[in-house]
Amino acid sequence: MSEGEWQKTIFKRRMTVMRLKSGGLLVHNPFRIGVREPQAFEAAWPAEWSEEVLCLPVQGLRIAGEAVFLHRASRTLILTDLAFNLRVESRGLEAAFLRWNLIDNRFGPSRIFRWIFLRDRNAFSQSIRQLLGESFDRVVVNHGQILEEDAHSVFERAFGPLLIG
Repeated sequence: MSEGEWQKTIFKRRMTVMRLKSGGLLVHNPFRIGVREPQAFEAAWPAEWSEEVLCLPVQGLRIAGEAVFLHRASRTLILTDLAFNLRVESRGLEAAFLRWNLIDNRFGPSRIFRWIFLRDRNAFSQSIRQLLGESFDRVVVNHGQILEEDAHSVFERAFGPLLIG
């Protein structure tokens, strides 16, 4: 994994590389070191990767085309902007924004995600329930610390209040 700056803020980005059984590499959230804008992941999901890496598009979102990835061999869930896990010291306006946005020293979706990105809670709930039916022990987030302990339960608690039915 590699981390990069994002617009000189406390929000770091994480690039994750998964080794496939074939020896190939799958890169999530690729970026070149020293370049601020990530390269787009535009290719269709290859069928030969499906056994090793689950690609689940998250339905019910207004703006973002979010997908989550589950690397089955390592039981690792990989997210982009679905959740944050920031553990940073901040002050002033930055600290106030993190608290208001519900992303200060906690794992879960931001307030902005809930208010702006979430469009169809029924469709979103179906995607999250499908994901909760999978087994994972770790969660790698794009912004913040990797969730290493009790990851499935922590994920379920964080997203439970957004689920319908």
